[in-house]
Amino acid sequence: MDTELMSTHPEASATPVDPLDDPVLTTMGLLFEAAAGAHTLLGTTLVSDSGLTDQLFEPLLRLARSNGGRLRMTDLAAQCRYSASAVTRVSDRLEALGFATRESCPSDRRVVHLAITETGRRAVAEAMPPHVRMIDERIFANVDADERRELDRLLRKVRDAVHPCAAAVTPASVRPSHSISE
Repeated sequence: MDTELMSTHPEASATPVDPLDDPVLTTMGLLFEAAAGAHTLLGTTLVSDSGLTDQLFEPLLRLARSNGGRLRMTDLAAQCRYSASAVTRVSDRLEALGFATRESCPSDRRVVHLAITETGRRAVAEAMPPHVRMIDERIFANVDADERRELDRLLRKVRDAVHPCAAAVTPASVRPSHSISE
């Protein structure tokens, strides 16, 4: 078996490299390590007595940021990378806590939306100050504003390539005024 491959890294030379030394592996490793570390840190910002866990926070935040505070269950599942059964369990938990409600679509009975409640909005609003502070002080402490914009641009390109369902964004012109900005 040929152990030498050409790197697909844009700055790589045209010379063959050992696959284990391919710079693209380093880039992916850094991305995974950064994401895992950020996820762990952000989970520590949630107040346990609210009932809001890191598993519930992402879908609730997505609802809060969505047009009208609601998403089709299938879209929520795709954006959070949940299976149909997982999004059903998460929705059950969000409903039990009073953070969200299921709504039937009036134009298509097969479609069910999950909508954030005022209680859910308050839970997100209460969670945001320590959440944003953690992002600013620990995760992006060494990244300036220009670097953040460039990181956003690059991550959107990668995200759109590997997870296009998550790219659904409500245009700012129709986003409710109480949504948390992007």
